[in-house]
Amino acid sequence: MPLQVSKTIAKNIRKIRIERGLTLKQLSARSKVSISMISKIENSQTFPPITTYIKIVSALGVSFSDLITDNNKDIDISVVRANERPMISRKSYIASPLAYKKGKKEMEPFMVYYSKRKKFTKLCHENEEMIFVLEGTLEFKYGKKIIILQKGDCVYFNGKIVHGAHAAKQSGAKAIVIEAST
Repeated sequence: MPLQVSKTIAKNIRKIRIERGLTLKQLSARSKVSISMISKIENSQTFPPITTYIKIVSALGVSFSDLITDNNKDIDISVVRANERPMISRKSYIASPLAYKKGKKEMEPFMVYYSKRKKFTKLCHENEEMIFVLEGTLEFKYGKKIIILQKGDCVYFNGKIVHGAHAAKQSGAKAIVIEAST
């Protein structure tokens, strides 16, 4: 994750948590993210999967966009140019928020670039999610099922079930991922 974006996320989580009058322990209980993980995030010591951030923002009652911008207002329309999107890197994917300038929204859309991995990253969260494959082939694991998704395929699912995805081929895959906000 670019340093500037990670520092902004860390600063905003702490700021919003304090504004809400929450201790680390209270936020941990609400988000089901460990106290130590929240502390490490707030101190820019770790950069977890986006689903961890989604758990935290759900517990704080804000959107993911509120974490990545310093000036996030509720506006009627958000135009984000291709060269304006931050890139959030993980080992198995790179995610780019598509509508981060819009505050108070009911979904979090991302462009996700998947790499080929030996193991699935295990994700689990409270929200519904949708993945639409733009390029390549994805291996999508949902519970114990593995589903192969090709260009043009779409999967919509309950995020409470353990899931994960990676590119099926070395050439990678690209998808639009939309997660419902709570």
